[in-house]
Amino acid sequence: MTVWTLQRRSLVYHWRAHVAVVLGVVAGTAVLTGALLVGDSLRGSLRASVLSRLANLDCVVQSSGFFRADLAREIAARPEFSRDRGAVESLIIVRGNASHTGSGAHVRNVNVLSFTAPSLEAEAPTRARQVAGHAVVLNRNLADELRAMPGDEILLRAAKPAAISRETLLGHRDDALVTLRLSVVAILDRDEFNITLNPSEIRPLNAFVPERTLQRALGQPDRTNTLFVTGGPRGGRDAAAVSRLMDMLGECTTLADFGLTLRPDERHGYVALESDAFLLAPPVEEAARGAAKALGVPAAGVLAYLANSIAVETGPEAEVPYSIVAAIEPGPELLDGLTTTDSGPVPTCASGDILLNEWTARELHARVGEPIRLRYWLAGPPGQLTSEEGTFHLRAILRMRGAALDPGFAPPYRGITDATTLTDWNPPFPIDVHKIRSQDEAYWQTYRTAPKAFISLADGERLWAHDRERFGRLTSLRFYPRAGQAPASLQPEVEQELRRGLDPARLGFRIDALRARALAASRGTTDFSGLFLGFSLFLIAAAAMLVALLYRLGVERRAREIGLLLATGFPRRQVARLLLGEGLVVATLGAAVGLLAARGYAGLMLAGLQNWWATALNTPALELHARPASYVVGGVASVVLAATAIAVALRGVARTPARALLAGVVPGRAPAERGGVTWRRERVAGWIFVG
Repeated sequence: MTVWTLQRRSLVYHWRAHVAVVLGVVAGTAVLTGALLVGDSLRGSLRASVLSRLANLDCVVQSSGFFRADLAREIAARPEFSRDRGAVESLIIVRGNASHTGSGAHVRNVNVLSFTAPSLEAEAPTRARQVAGHAVVLNRNLADELRAMPGDEILLRAAKPAAISRETLLGHRDDALVTLRLSVVAILDRDEFNITLNPSEIRPLNAFVPERTLQRALGQPDRTNTLFVTGGPRGGRDAAAVSRLMDMLGECTTLADFGLTLRPDERHGYVALESDAFLLAPPVEEAARGAAKALGVPAAGVLAYLANSIAVETGPEAEVPYSIVAAIEPGPELLDGLTTTDSGPVPTCASGDILLNEWTARELHARVGEPIRLRYWLAGPPGQLTSEEGTFHLRAILRMRGAALDPGFAPPYRGITDATTLTDWNPPFPIDVHKIRSQDEAYWQTYRTAPKAFISLADGERLWAHDRERFGRLTSLRFYPRAGQAPASLQPEVEQELRRGLDPARLGFRIDALRARALAASRGTTDFSGLFLGFSLFLIAAAAMLVALLYRLGVERRAREIGLLLATGFPRRQVARLLLGEGLVVATLGAAVGLLAARGYAGLMLAGLQNWWATALNTPALELHARPASYVVGGVASVVLAATAIAVALRGVARTPARALLAGVVPGRAPAERGGVTWRRERVAGWIFVG
């Protein structure tokens, strides 16, 4: 008789007692491992929900402004692009709200996205052709909120982009929204149409509008503000791939993508850099001055502003209304084009000096040395304007020739520079048309935006460029050709050098590794496995106590057997190992069965989360997701926990003398008296566990 044979026969002989212990271990393992599986399932379901929304989208390129739609094709055509990514698609994404014209239901925070006509016809071909450009496709979430059906009409109000910030004087504050009346042609149930650029949105509300329709409504023909980058082996999923995409973006973008224009002026001999935002952003000015230095050509900055009136401070009541004033950077290039009425050299505008052109000085009866007052609007808090004024010393009067007649000091501005007459102006600030005289209209007809006054750039910044760190301090920067060079030949040189210095990241372009960010967000900050382990801790502890009690009871029934082993010469340690070995075999068997039961426990928990607690948790569709590591951790932890409980149960028995064990005495209990209560309990336990 060997120890192994003894242990094997003992397991078989006491099988009823071991079955009870196995069932206890099964319960503990099912709860412990099931809690881990519930955590896996929550994480896995969130991940699956995120991936279904993203389809195969890897990263998104967004801009604070609009850029050429052809930029997507140019990036995709680059050879290095195919190594990391499969495709790039341009689209428009703006925020807005939606209303149902029939029911009046109103929904905020709607994502309005553009898509091409073939995409629309693939979803609803007949209906798409019927409504042409007045179609909209809704995802299921938005359709449910609006209670909309195919054929219904809805109103979409989207934020209209503004090249000129609405926080500045020239920003149009009353032109912030565009309204579209559209017919619902399809409602999409597939998860990929629930795409969102904000992973925290549980139920994104998406409306898809034909690309041409949305571009026309926003006033952005052939332009877009978003690129979707999809496919490829590593597309946008690591920092190196994102960095390479930003490099490609810098190589493919043109000045038009940043809202910049280079305008050569052959008559006055310069190339002007201007912006759709009216002011040159600080990074643009920095890059432009760097380009001028690299090319070895002079550059001078201009800040043009509109004065509500120009008047002599101490003179008669005469004033000249609504005049362009140019703040110019000191330098010979600008001054060379100006001449004074006394045929003397044009003085440099020092701080506090002003130069009037001959026409304005004549209207005001102004003389050199007199104080000149400028009144102008300044933008204050949103929707508020304040009237300010500044006083200058008239340094010289300029002849009406050369640079004094250059309308290019003021960049193009819709509503002013394109107006036929002064009374046709449509600026975003109030004007008093009654102040406009016939001679003012005549000046506009003849000279357009030619400045009536010049001051120093330092004074212009002090008066008008209070937020220059955000918006900039110049309305244009002029590049002057080398001797004998035409402005038209300088323009491509400036453009090439300027493109090298422009950084898309500093000018509103942003690359969002959306897949990586969304997956990180899906993991969240909550340890779901630990959370559900905490919820199940009472059950796990109860199962461990049950295992200890059941095994101890079985061992107590074997007290005489243990005493006999000790009396016949078996060392106490060997007997303890024999009993502990039996317990480990039983615990391992119970853990194996418990791992199978864990899936059922996890399924019940998930069913509860989706039904009983669905409103409170607001969870997506939950599915069972199981990691092998959770089974390993749950199984090992269950065996260790059961073995610990068994070891604790054996500790008292192992210390009891052999004589006492042979007499049926176990720790904490006196010998059973035949016919007593204790004896009857032992008989019942014996029937159950020993048979």
